[in-house]
Amino acid sequence: MAFFRSRGYYCQRSYASKGLYDVIAIPSRLNPDQRTLLIQCKKNGYVPKEEMEKLRQNDKWWGVTIIAYTKKHIIKFRLLDDTEVYYDGE
Repeated sequence: MAFFRSRGYYCQRSYASKGLYDVIAIPSRLNPDQRTLLIQCKKNGYVPKEEMEKLRQNDKWWGVTIIAYTKKHIIKFRLLDDTEVYYDGE
């Protein structure tokens, strides 16, 4: 959440994985080019098939879904099509 907050997003966390998304990041009105991000956090990036299907269905309607995970203590982000969009190490 600190990563997104430092880039002007308001973040809301869903504690204890009660919902489909762990974090929702909403951009400031001052940044109209940014989109709302729906973030699913995973320790190693693996998303079970059933959960991935739910994420894909919601992604069509609600915004950009991102999977956040760590690899060798580096935070990485990828889209549902496995396109890596950022990692904390570049």
